[in-house]
Amino acid sequence: MIDSADQKRFEETGQELQELLVEDKLVGVPLMIFANKQDLMGAAPASGIAEGLSLHTIRDRAWQIQVIKLLQKVLCLYSSN
Repeated sequence: MIDSADQKRFEETGQELQELLVEDKLVGVPLMIFANKQDLMGAAPASGIAEGLSLHTIRDRAWQIQVIKLLQKVLCLYSSN
């Protein structure tokens, strides 16, 4: 889960994610990211999160961002497929 409104941490989070994805037990496992706090002003859209986390560099697995807007109860998908 990522805080969509905390864009300052996207780069750090993306680096940590890349380190996790090379773990032997996680090789090839699909990735689901829940983009929390989409209801807040200034929250990054799914495309901004994908860019901030460098998800476009992930080629060995499917990935998807699940956008969450709890106050509006809206769910949207942004996917690599």
